[in-house]
Amino acid sequence: MIVKGDRMPNADHAVLRPLGPDDPQEIAGYTLLAKIGEGGMGSVYLSRTRGTSPSR
Repeated sequence: MIVKGDRMPNADHAVLRPLGPDDPQEIAGYTLLAKIGEGGMGSVYLSRTRGTSPSR
């Protein structure tokens, strides 16, 4: 479970945020786990590869 304030391994400044009501739950068959960040070019989400490795 990802909760507000969970930190990504090896990233001192990154904070994972829960998906909001306007965030997609899936992209191209990949289930999204959390939002990593967003900016002028869009949002970045945490997912898992089909082999269960973390992916962004």
